[in-house]
Amino acid sequence: GARAGVPYGGAVRPVRGVRGLCPPAARGVWRHWVRTGTGVVLALALAGLSQLTRVVPYPTRFMFHDELIHANVLRLIGDTGRLFTENSLLPITAYYPGLELATNAVQELTGLSAHTSAVVLLLAARLVLVLSILLVVSHITGSTRIGATAVIVYACNPQMLFFNSQFSYQSLALPLAAFTVYLVLSRRRGSRTSLVAAVLAIVAVAFTHHVTTALLVVAL
Repeated sequence: GARAGVPYGGAVRPVRGVRGLCPPAARGVWRHWVRTGTGVVLALALAGLSQLTRVVPYPTRFMFHDELIHANVLRLIGDTGRLFTENSLLPITAYYPGLELATNAVQELTGLSAHTSAVVLLLAARLVLVLSILLVVSHITGSTRIGATAVIVYACNPQMLFFNSQFSYQSLALPLAAFTVYLVLSRRRGSRTSLVAAVLAIVAVAFTHHVTTALLVVAL
């Protein structure tokens, strides 16, 4: 980039051009500025860090009605040790306990609190989502950079920042569905391993969220 001079303390100090000021999104897609691998990292970081903004206003507790509904399912699983226990706040959530079961597993394995375990799980789910989008688009177009660009475009979706980042069953089901699409697209004919992986991913989606399952059926 071109250099310019600005007066500072009686001297002329060089400043960086626009390259040093651009946000990660622009740097991730402009091939003349960064290598493809760096662009992928920037795209993933943009999506992952947006998930962490969720905990800034409420770092230690669940908030909003959807999160409180699913936190109750998580509590029921922990208290009873059983699945499908009736949740009076929203009965249908008891039939799709994939999110809460995975969160409970993180909690039992790590000893973390329920809320912190949910934060860890949702961050992992967000990375699975953006990696799946990147891999699907890269598989279709043959370009990793276009895949990274697709991640950045998807990150502009306001649902990703708020609704699909909260502790709710679609926040896990959507990443699982995107991963399922990738498994199906990349499956080698005659390979039992890839077929089993795709089937298990479909089952995981069906166990987590009914609406996402229906959308996945349409997509497939």
